Amino acid sequence: MLQRLITGIVIVLVLVGFFALRFVDPLFLEAFFIAILFLCVWEVYNAFKEGERAVFPLVAVLLLALYILFKLEAYFIYYVLVFVVFALTCLVLITFWQRFTIDRVKTTLFVLIYPSLFLLALVLLNYSPYWLLLYVLVFGVSMATDSSAYVAGKTFGRIKPFSTKLCPSISPNKTYAGAIGGVLGGIICALLVWVVFYFAIGHGSVGYRDYYSGEYSAVFEVYHFIILGTLGAVITQVGDLIASKLKRIKEIKDFSNLLPGHGGFLDRFDGLMFNAMLIYLYYVIVL
Repeated sequence: MLQRLITGIVIVLVLVGFFALRFVDPLFLEAFFIAILFLCVWEVYNAFKEGERAVFPLVAVLLLALYILFKLEAYFIYYVLVFVVFALTCLVLITFWQRFTIDRVKTTLFVLIYPSLFLLALVLLNYSPYWLLLYVLVFGVSMATDSSAYVAGKTFGRIKPFSTKLCPSISPNKTYAGAIGGVLGGIICALLVWVVFYFAIGHGSVGYRDYYSGEYSAVFEVYHFIILGTLGAVITQVGDLIASKLKRIKEIKDFSNLLPGHGGFLDRFDGLMFNAMLIYLYYVIVL
């Protein structure tokens, strides 16, 4: 318990530190989340290949190439070219390297989707003018969901009908009480975020003031926070169940032991990264 507490405090301090450095230069926070992405990819690949990490450098090079193209604002054709080269490399390795099997190709493609695609949202949010608000929503809603789900499960988890197991084959301890409590916690947290940014920090944090008329226009109305709190809480729990399913398939407790008392980095970001992608897509498409 003490080890878990100490690690948790260190994690919080590191997060706060990099968010503070974001005010100095956005690259600090970007580099931090890219490092998290690579660590989580390594954890998933390592878990699925049972210690055989010979192909991880190939995945790392591909992700790095895509990131460089993104930073250079390259044309779409260059992204296609990178994937063509990647595909040809895999085919050549299958042909001439006996250890490189079809199963390895499937695992390699899998880690490009999970967790790479979802963790990418944490990097992309850094480019929004409302980055602080969006990150607070991502981390706040996800953490509130986990905490309130735990408390509600412990408090009401033995009372029918809330004691019904949510997904007994994946996570036997999760109940409907915890799931409902998690959603309520996510909504409450999102509303608290709206209150803080709207009233305490100032209107400019959740909207903008027209240059000519001087009138305030809200970008994030309160109902957006309710929607994001609800959907964020649901998707956070779905992400947690997906990670539990993957670990159950491989018969492992945690993705790694890089964080003493907490498991691996992906064990901390499993639900949060789904929430990050949700909030990023909502911000880009809806707002």
